[in-house]
Amino acid sequence: MTVASLARDTGTSRTAIRRVLDAANTSLTLHTLVRTAHRLGLRVRLSLEPSIDRLEVVSPPPALTPLLATLATTLDRLPAR
Repeated sequence: MTVASLARDTGTSRTAIRRVLDAANTSLTLHTLVRTAHRLGLRVRLSLEPSIDRLEVVSPPPALTPLLATLATTLDRLPAR
């Protein structure tokens, strides 16, 4: 497959395809990337995950203390992987 044929098949320019293929290029649009990947038989998966800026220690409610102790004991008995 040539750059020209890929551009024609995806309905974009050869310049846009060259941008997709250039690892140093940071001006690539998601739309162009998805169209190009689709034409190449690939699927683009995008994942968004929350970032954690800080952690806080939170004490469990007293009513959960026996349950947490039982859980800890049970987990300690599991074989190591």
